[in-house]
Amino acid sequence: MGTVDAEELIAKYSWLGMSSVSILRGVGGTWEEVRRAQRAYVRSPDILTAREAQNLEFLRELGRPRVCGTAGLHNGVLLTQIVPGRNLADELKARPRKTADLLDAVLVALGDLHGPAGVQRSGRTVPIAERSVVSVFRRKFNGLSAAAYLGALGRECGLTEYERLEVAELVKRTVWRLLQMRGAISSGRDTLVYGDLKPEHVYIDGTQLHFIDPALQWAAGPLPDIAKLAGRTRLPALDERIAP
Repeated sequence: MGTVDAEELIAKYSWLGMSSVSILRGVGGTWEEVRRAQRAYVRSPDILTAREAQNLEFLRELGRPRVCGTAGLHNGVLLTQIVPGRNLADELKARPRKTADLLDAVLVALGDLHGPAGVQRSGRTVPIAERSVVSVFRRKFNGLSAAAYLGALGRECGLTEYERLEVAELVKRTVWRLLQMRGAISSGRDTLVYGDLKPEHVYIDGTQLHFIDPALQWAAGPLPDIAKLAGRTRLPALDERIAP
């Protein structure tokens, strides 16, 4: 976050369309290889921040959900305006008994996007498929990343080494089964979904909801948004339960 012409803005930059964790783990190659590839990436019209800027413009034209304003895009850096309110993650923590109402309000706000209006006006959208649930899962559980993640799983949860290894083995088997199910995932393209629907990407200001960081994608229905929102809502509660 910084100030430009007396206005506070959020600056966003993408390294090869990957997360910082993936870059640090070497998924993009050595640091020199990443820097060399990045120079070409920022000149590409397909750079992630350019696609996000287009998706924000599309959502503003659609009308709902409300999204952050865009202040500019330069050399791969996307500048967006700060939205009012408190993010959904903090709201859920402060008002746990309102969880159902809050999550329902999010999905209601996405009704136009998920419905015919989203499809009819979708000509200007540019999918950000690398942030889909499936793409993120496959990227995090490729050979290198999976071994690193599973090797460290449970080390800070107060488990005995025997318990930790049992949990790691269970997760390993689950990951393997899910990877084998890739052919069972529908390739339907009849619904636009928000994509990166984390509680941290939804802000509540009174009765109004504001969304940031869209990663619009095609899907066979709204389930990817529901799954992402439900899964990311559950994670903080799990962290609190297993904290030592």
